[in-house]
Amino acid sequence: MNDGLISYPALPEKISNIGINVKVFANGKNLDKTVVNLDKFHMELAGSPFDMTFSLKTPISDPDLLQQCMGRLIWLPFQKQFLWMVSKLTGIFDMAINMAGKLSMITKEHYDRFKAEGTLGVTNILIAMAGYPEVRINNALFSFTPAYAEMQKAELLVAKTSDFSINGRFENYMPYIFRNETLKGNLVYNPGRLMPLQ
Repeated sequence: MNDGLISYPALPEKISNIGINVKVFANGKNLDKTVVNLDKFHMELAGSPFDMTFSLKTPISDPDLLQQCMGRLIWLPFQKQFLWMVSKLTGIFDMAINMAGKLSMITKEHYDRFKAEGTLGVTNILIAMAGYPEVRINNALFSFTPAYAEMQKAELLVAKTSDFSINGRFENYMPYIFRNETLKGNLVYNPGRLMPLQ
């Protein structure tokens, strides 16, 4: 796809300059021979560009991946999102992330052989789900290494009355994503205003 455009009345901004180049090889007899190559993904939303490339080999035995994400994603204020139970989700995601290597490098703690670096910043994230208090993440910054993902001072507001901040790190996040293993973490909670939820 080249020069794609998405526009309809419920979308506050057009998604323009969409470019996609993807190749997939699937072996029906051996899923481990599946190869996915996303050589190009580009889009622009509200004047903000976003680019991504991705490749995956040996997804069953030992996922071998290469991923690069760069730019800004703006989640516009749609209602009734496709995500489970989310009735409203808005916010801005700024990312510059590079990852390359095999999952076995992480599980065997060969961190020097796996490349994982970059940051993910979120601003003005609003999550509203039916039956639950509204959650707003004013700011949060995640930085990535092969061994852990560090969260720096995430500022949250719950139900418009209680605010607090959290910082810390999550370990084993790659095996958690690819193998559903246990996610480990050590977080520091800093209370601000705490009000009983209605």
